[in-house]
Amino acid sequence: MPNDNHPHEITDSTTPLPEAELLVKEVRIQNFRSLVDITVPLEETSTYLVGENNTGKSSLLLAIDTACGGRRSTVDDLLKKEDGTRAKESVIDIIFHSKEDTFNEFVVPHLQFYDSSSTENSERSGIRTKLQESNEGPALVTTRSFLQWNQEEKKWNDTSINPTRQVMELFTTNYIKEARDLAEDLNRKTSDWGRVLSNLDINIEQTAHLEEQLFEISKQINESSPTIKTMTNYLEKITTYQSGIDSINLEPIPTTIEEIVHSIDVTITKNNRKLPMRYQGLGSRNLAYLIVYRSLLELKIGFDQGIRPHVITLLEEPEAHLHPQAQISVRRLIEELPGQTIMSTHSNVLIGEMHPSSIRVMRSTQKGPKTQTIDIDSAKKIAVFRRYVERPLGEIFFARLVVFVEGTAERISLPVLLEPVLGSNPSGKGITFIAIKDTNNEQLENAVSALETLGDIPWLVFVDNDRDGWKVIEGLKGRDNKHLDENHYQVISSGKKQLEQMFIDAGFHQEIHYVANTYLPRDDRDPKYIEYGKLRLKDFNKEADNAEYLKFLSKNKGWVGELIAKEAVKNHQAMPEPIHKLADAINRELNLIAEDL
Repeated sequence: MPNDNHPHEITDSTTPLPEAELLVKEVRIQNFRSLVDITVPLEETSTYLVGENNTGKSSLLLAIDTACGGRRSTVDDLLKKEDGTRAKESVIDIIFHSKEDTFNEFVVPHLQFYDSSSTENSERSGIRTKLQESNEGPALVTTRSFLQWNQEEKKWNDTSINPTRQVMELFTTNYIKEARDLAEDLNRKTSDWGRVLSNLDINIEQTAHLEEQLFEISKQINESSPTIKTMTNYLEKITTYQSGIDSINLEPIPTTIEEIVHSIDVTITKNNRKLPMRYQGLGSRNLAYLIVYRSLLELKIGFDQGIRPHVITLLEEPEAHLHPQAQISVRRLIEELPGQTIMSTHSNVLIGEMHPSSIRVMRSTQKGPKTQTIDIDSAKKIAVFRRYVERPLGEIFFARLVVFVEGTAERISLPVLLEPVLGSNPSGKGITFIAIKDTNNEQLENAVSALETLGDIPWLVFVDNDRDGWKVIEGLKGRDNKHLDENHYQVISSGKKQLEQMFIDAGFHQEIHYVANTYLPRDDRDPKYIEYGKLRLKDFNKEADNAEYLKFLSKNKGWVGELIAKEAVKNHQAMPEPIHKLADAINRELNLIAEDL
């Protein structure tokens, strides 16, 4: 980062920028809008704020934006008390850590106070923002100061040292409201779209050549159109009514690169018909907005300062205008955003997909909104939690393809295993997984009949290759009216035996070992220690008796499958053969759908 005494140098957009490498770990807010006193820990990537309306989710986003300098505060930001008066001041504390063990060389020169006593293998610092009424108008007076950690009292104390402009430039917040629409942003220079395309980076020689071609095309259109010629003749009469005008011309297309920027559109093609952005649905325009925002962060943010700041995206309702499968898929887009993303959501679809530790439940109390972090200390508890926030059955109305699976373990594991094989998230392809283990034949037949009623939605079945697996589909007929069996085109089995055996046959020993020894109780005070402690696996040995691994998997099938699958994908393991067969069947059905469309 440039020294405080020297002006910033503009960095070429092709030059890699040094990173601030920061993380905001905690935000404490007092007397801001509806927030009386609330402390919210933040995740390193995405934090989801959930709760009923008027529980302070938007106020929390606004407070963070204000503290980081993204907006100017007004008198409405001061807490309104029950007697109608407002609090004298609002206080917002931002506690941030180094992303690595220590703050880097670009950050340290600007931090007057920082603490190295943290047990989280990082250094930390804090900035307090105070908002007070002004005698000059509705805008509040904003002051900022460093916080200093008091090791004896275990708390942050205020100081009189004000952070410099360069310190605040280490952070950048972007507040993306629910009413986002790329179609409205296309022609605004100050929008994310306009900022990304403010400079197309075309060199002078290419610009001159292209503008010559644009001029010639415009000229040919003028010469070819009788309508334009007539209009030009009429417009030329302006020169007789107003002095100082030499000539009048019509330009049917932009003739300079600068003008081209403001006429660029985003089109999609459906059924061989091109649709400009303004004709596309609000869901597509919402997704396009977020993708353009992603490119803005990559191409523009930080180049004026010479350092890439820590980006904090404040996002309202990421699910806005999106059908259920698209809501699940948009989570991946959010997770790919640089920096940290803090968002409010009312989507039970998203809640069912996100990791529970990233949820902050906001509730109203008599003392003001409070936040609760979901404390999940084992993968089994995570699995139980997910069952309480199951994806709604309404998702089936939007499905392109349904995959029936035996139970919860398969329902949450198979999408993870399929993603690297399919090349994208199954949900993004419109695939819904439904567990059928506790469904009798009559209920399953009704489900199949419902899919036909809903537009003949195609379906597949993935079952364990054992007696219980085949019993699940016993007597059921496929779409060709033939009884399902192991040779039917709609049926895929897990391999030699059950899902557990499929993991072992695929060579996931290391992943099974990791999950077992990470999540099973280690403490003999845990009531489950005796029961589960015996299942902990000894030192990893790829040649170990598979019976030991099978015992662990069989005892914990309901919650370990997804975790093992995620570890296998993270380790770039080759996926089991049954997964490839299922992916082939999925692609076959999706291709048939595409042909029908």
